[in-house]
Amino acid sequence: MQQRLNLSLNEDDQHNTLIHEMAHAATRGQHNTWRLAEMRRLQALGAPVDLGDLLQTSSRVTQTLVRGLAGDFFGDGETGTRTFRQFLRWLVSEGHGNSQAAFRRRYPWTLRIFTEEKKKVQAEVKAITALQERL
Repeated sequence: MQQRLNLSLNEDDQHNTLIHEMAHAATRGQHNTWRLAEMRRLQALGAPVDLGDLLQTSSRVTQTLVRGLAGDFFGDGETGTRTFRQFLRWLVSEGHGNSQAAFRRRYPWTLRIFTEEKKKVQAEVKAITALQERL
């Protein structure tokens, strides 16, 4: 598993992200009761765990959830080579479905949300790049 830490986050968010990803690594990348137990274990050891990571995750898939997950998927700003199929594979690996095909059949709006979020992140990256070039 490879993750990049977004250095534009403030220090607390960087710590929270790192701890969250460590819990994923320890639990094979799942958002499930194993990850929740790992987050609680890390908190008991004194790690600064974000309270949101200590809540049981909902198994209900909504457009809002998929939009947020797409934001996580594109979190490092790397949108160019990321495909919808990779996104579906990632969603299933995160415990949000049994198979890519079944997920897509059940939630046909996922492609639209993926496309919207990808365009949004690309526009943000373009704006940041233009700003950096002016500085």
